[in-house]
Amino acid sequence: MGLSPTVRGILDPLIELYRPVPPLAYLPLMVIWFGIGETSKVLLIYLAIFAPVAMSALAGVKSAQQVRIRAAQSLGASRTQVLWLVIFAGAHCRKF
Repeated sequence: MGLSPTVRGILDPLIELYRPVPPLAYLPLMVIWFGIGETSKVLLIYLAIFAPVAMSALAGVKSAQQVRIRAAQSLGASRTQVLWLVIFAGAHCRKF
């Protein structure tokens, strides 16, 4: 989401739509759709943690320093190496 404006344009409204709703508000729907089993519990936990983690990861990816990206590119790093070794490494520090 942080690197692609198209993906951000698609996913950001969906995340912002369900983010303000408390996760317990989804509990009756989860029980109706999936029963009282493990599936509804796992989905409820997923809904509770996905938005904060996604927003934190987005902020981390967007905060990658352009100087480091350009330095890696000038040293001959491929796009994949820049993504994994510079951008995701910087986002990892921001996330936790």
